[in-house]
Amino acid sequence: MNLHNIVAIIKKEVRGGIKDPLFLTVFIVPLLFTLIFQLVFGRLWVQKTVIAIFQEGGGSRIVQEFEQNDAIRIIELLSIDAVYTEVKDKKVDVGVIFPENLEDKLKNAEKVILKVYINGESLAKNRTIAGTAIASALRNLSPNSPSVNFEEIQIGEEKSLNLIQQALPIIVLVAILFGTFMLSSTFLVKEKEKRTLSALLVTPLSISELLFAYGLLSVTLSLFMALVILFLNVGFNLPIIILIPLILGSIFGVELGLMLGIFAKDMATIFAAIKSLGIFLYAPAIVLIFPNWPQWIAKIFPTYYIIYPVFRISIFRDSFSKVSLDLAILLGLVVLFFALLVPLVKRLKINQ
Repeated sequence: MNLHNIVAIIKKEVRGGIKDPLFLTVFIVPLLFTLIFQLVFGRLWVQKTVIAIFQEGGGSRIVQEFEQNDAIRIIELLSIDAVYTEVKDKKVDVGVIFPENLEDKLKNAEKVILKVYINGESLAKNRTIAGTAIASALRNLSPNSPSVNFEEIQIGEEKSLNLIQQALPIIVLVAILFGTFMLSSTFLVKEKEKRTLSALLVTPLSISELLFAYGLLSVTLSLFMALVILFLNVGFNLPIIILIPLILGSIFGVELGLMLGIFAKDMATIFAAIKSLGIFLYAPAIVLIFPNWPQWIAKIFPTYYIIYPVFRISIFRDSFSKVSLDLAILLGLVVLFFALLVPLVKRLKINQ
């Protein structure tokens, strides 16, 4: 392969792509998905942290201190059992039992023991807000730094994913597939439609160099956009092994796209294929959004082995060993589809 020829093709596609709406969708659509999810689930659906409290003996000004905090909502109850029930029924994020003579203990610098019930399904963010609010209220009531021990009791199974994190698989998969499956296929079909493919192959450029250039550009763009989406939704502290499923997934998407581009005669065929294959490609991400659904369904689809490792590594910080089987299957799919692509490339060369 001639590196100069490959670079020349990439430059040509990038220059033309700046004016091509289809090329720009690779950047616009994933960012649009992120914007929508951030605005709807990250902003509009944000609810205040709810804290249930019970004061043994009553008479404390702790409620007034809480009411001055706009980040929380307080429910004052009449017994410890009532607080426990509210937390168990998932109606509040945290329940706190304040001991009798709270203010006297704080003024006398006595150690205060707070029993705190934590809703296992509350978001980590809400727990942090609750803890900060409790500590702030106690400091305001105490002339000195309060001595407090928190006796934490978690009720229910832990569920720390917010709606944006649950939607992350489909957003990342959109970024990968738009940059690979759609882009690589349209590169090839546009050359067919303009009848320039044969002319290109008359030059020293080989069909392998042409397809490699299309694939390399597609992989680079999809990898870039997938990382941007992850940075925007998860943060910059991503494990380096996140690159393995992203790169393998991008290569797999390119293989599918080039196969489609070889068979398709025009853009209408491309769009029809993308519509018909949409549910097949995105089904695993949809299943992952709903953990109560049977998860084995997602494993039927090849794209599961792209998005599941990305999801587990980025959100749960799984190690390589925990996702190694999925990555091995993805690598096997990449090798298999490459083997299927080779004879199709030879056939394309003969037909031109």
